Amino acid sequence: MTLVLLALMLLSGCKTLPLGERAPVIDGMTDSTEGWQAYYLAIQSMDEQSLRDEVANQQKLQAQGGSAARLHLALLYSLPESAVGDPALARKALRALSQDGEIQLAGLLKLLMDQLEARMGLQQQLADLQSRLQQQTQQLKEQKHDNLSLKEQINALEQQLQQLKAIEQNILKREVVGNGN
Repeated sequence: MTLVLLALMLLSGCKTLPLGERAPVIDGMTDSTEGWQAYYLAIQSMDEQSLRDEVANQQKLQAQGGSAARLHLALLYSLPESAVGDPALARKALRALSQDGEIQLAGLLKLLMDQLEARMGLQQQLADLQSRLQQQTQQLKEQKHDNLSLKEQINALEQQLQQLKAIEQNILKREVVGNGN
C-alpha cells in the first residue's frame, strides 16, 4: 500500500520544499518510503546548481561506501527534464541496487525501473518522430524546389511555343504574300 502511495506521489508531482531549502539528509539505508519520498520531493524543487552539487555530494558518499547514496543518485538521475536527469544512469544505478540485495525496497526499485524504461521508450519514440519530421521537412523542401523548377521549365516551354507560333504566323504570311504576287 505504501509503495502504491509512493508511486502516486512520484507520478503526480506532489508539494515541494520552498526554494532554497536543502533536501533532507538521510543517513544509511532505510525501509521507510517516507524518507525516500521526502528526498525525492526535496530534489524536485532544487535549481540546476543545487542538483549538480547534490549529485557530486552523493557520488562522494557512494565512493565512501554509502548505500543510501546509490539510491539517492538513482533518484537524482531519474528526475525528468532536469540538469542532472539521465535515465540511462538511473537505470544502471537501480539495476546495481536491485542486484545488491541489501536494499529492502524492491518494490520501489521495480517501480522506478519500470517508469524509467517507459520514459526511455517515449524519449526514443520522440527522437524517432523528430527524425522523421526532419526528413519529411527536407523532402517537402526538395519537392517545392522541384515544383518551382518545373514551373520555370513550363514557362520557358510556353514562351518557346509562343515564339514558334509567331514564326509559323510569319511563315504563313510570307507564303500568302508570296503566292499573291
